[in-house]
Amino acid sequence: MGSRTGTADEETRLRNEKRRLCSVLSRTAPAAVTILAMLAAAAVQTALAQAPAPPPAVAAPAQAPAGELPAKPAGERMNDYPTLARVEYVFECLSENAGPRHEMVYKCVCAADRVAEAVPYDRWVDLSTFFKAQPMAGERGAYVRERFDIREQINSYRDLQLSAKKACFIPTGK
Repeated sequence: MGSRTGTADEETRLRNEKRRLCSVLSRTAPAAVTILAMLAAAAVQTALAQAPAPPPAVAAPAQAPAGELPAKPAGERMNDYPTLARVEYVFECLSENAGPRHEMVYKCVCAADRVAEAVPYDRWVDLSTFFKAQPMAGERGAYVRERFDIREQINSYRDLQLSAKKACFIPTGK
């Protein structure tokens, strides 16, 4: 009975967090509210759906060695992207793609999820940084444009974007 109470407490905490986020977001710009609320709700629903069943016996939590983070379960990697990074991705996607706004929000959120499934957040930061630094003028831009290993990462970014857009039915122009 005690282990079920732990799961119920976690579900209650997640629902309360969702309500709190929606309340905070309702005081900001309407477009941002819509997108952030949808992302927050999706994150809470994912967390509830992926909540592991409580173990039959209560055991002490495993401790990670000093200075190391505990390993994440395989299904948790998709959620290692901060909400702000996902929102920025969706806004960028919306600005790049024309179409009915409501429909494009869903498509862009889908693309953000596909990217999150494909690469860890740290790798995404590297890839997008190199891609966005390409048009930079001067020596700093030349550093990005001339290095072969960075060009491979830029191509990897383009491939990742293309596959996410195709999977989510976002027009690619190709």
